[in-house]
Amino acid sequence: MIAHESLIAGKGLDRLVVLTGMDIASKFTSPESILHFREGYSLYNGDGEDELVIVETVRADDLVTTDTILRLLNVAPSQFHPNSWAFVKGYELLCYALDLEPSLGVLFSFYHVKSLTPGRLVSLCAQPNKGLFKLFASNFKNYQDSFFRVRYGPGLHSLMYDTDGDRLFPFYWTEDPRVIKGVYDDVLTSFEKEMIAFLESFNLIDIKDLLRRETNAKCLTNFIPVTDAERTVTEIKKQWADEVDRLKKTHKEALAEMRGAHGREIAELRKKHADEKASLRTKAAILEAEVTTLEVLRNNLIVSLTQSRKDISELEEDVDELEETNTALKQSMADKYVDGFWSSIEQVKILFPELDPDVLDQVDVMKRIKDGKLN
Repeated sequence: MIAHESLIAGKGLDRLVVLTGMDIASKFTSPESILHFREGYSLYNGDGEDELVIVETVRADDLVTTDTILRLLNVAPSQFHPNSWAFVKGYELLCYALDLEPSLGVLFSFYHVKSLTPGRLVSLCAQPNKGLFKLFASNFKNYQDSFFRVRYGPGLHSLMYDTDGDRLFPFYWTEDPRVIKGVYDDVLTSFEKEMIAFLESFNLIDIKDLLRRETNAKCLTNFIPVTDAERTVTEIKKQWADEVDRLKKTHKEALAEMRGAHGREIAELRKKHADEKASLRTKAAILEAEVTTLEVLRNNLIVSLTQSRKDISELEEDVDELEETNTALKQSMADKYVDGFWSSIEQVKILFPELDPDVLDQVDVMKRIKDGKLN
């Protein structure tokens, strides 16, 4: 498969009017009308030629390129023109019959989106002077007011969702479908170029006859109108296999040459890396030992700090007790001083009864003698 950016977008794509939906609403808008629709149209099994509607189950191996094309064109299944669905299905069947892998690069070498019309379906048209299938005598008609539903059956979740649960393609009409005009030749692989040249040798195929043989692999293979098809396909596959082998060999040789040219540098880098790794391990061991020592020191300091706080608390209690004792002693000394003073006054009164009481009343324990006078 080729990358999307290798496809040529049409000129003036940025000036296209956005599509918002079909211009005509569906006529089946009630459960009764849908029931009548199911009763009125039978499944197409390939036997009749004039069936109006084709309704059949999609198998897991049918979507070889369908989801990729819808994602590339950015359109919902119901936004893609029925005739274009036939081209895509015919291309898949053709590749299946020839045992070739379907490629977007090959498909868009033969078909392109010619233009976009607002509110209309997106259609594929044959490239100028190219094409794989005969043109339809007329377009599919009377479908604008009908609908079809796309859903997956039991165990086929991967047909519509990827492994992350995201949609593989739009489920509703989009506003910005892409105009794909073709493919740059220089981005095609050798296999794709050979395949294009091979398919160009075909006569135009009747797509209706091709679709009728879808369920019969042998009949489908025999239907392909080309001489020596099997041999040509084998040659294309062989060329593709040879190219893959050549690329693998070139890659191995380039890798070996690079390893030889830079082998010494790589060895030196590995040795340097090993030495640095060993040095880092040694430094890490030293740092780990220092961390352990610091942790022990921290724990010892915590214990010492706790003991110091306990000692300080006990000393503070001792200081409080000493201050209380000192205060009590001071008070006791003061009391004894006052008691001794008044005891001396009483003794003086006994020894000198003739002293004037008024004079003795001037005596006080708080007074001091200054310059021969009591103050």
